[in-house]
Amino acid sequence: MSKTSSDVEDSSLHAQLVRRAQAGDQAAMGELFERFNAMVIAIIVTRVPRLSDAEELSQDVFVKMLSSLSQLRDPEAFPGWLKRIAQRRALNFVRRRATLNDPDEAMAAALDHEVTPLVLAIQSERRRSVR
Repeated sequence: MSKTSSDVEDSSLHAQLVRRAQAGDQAAMGELFERFNAMVIAIIVTRVPRLSDAEELSQDVFVKMLSSLSQLRDPEAFPGWLKRIAQRRALNFVRRRATLNDPDEAMAAALDHEVTPLVLAIQSERRRSVR
């Protein structure tokens, strides 16, 4: 898949915003949030179905992003880097929730990096039908 000129312009603008944010520019940080918050929430809701939880996790993702932004070496890699942070936060949320609800679900979540709410529901249903 090749990049269009619009993709290249967006990538260049995002990299510019990242460099400014790394230098402490508050406006650039806000702009990154505005541009990427919808993407982050979309990633999170694939694992965390409640919108209120997803919005809270989104804030956590951006707090993590801001605290780790200085470690990002390639500003053009920002979208993928942020996506990975969102995926990890959502997975950790599912794992914590599973630990609170059922130790078997917690183990499954710890072993399976692709745990989704659907997988957890199926596992729970299986246990109920066996009992």
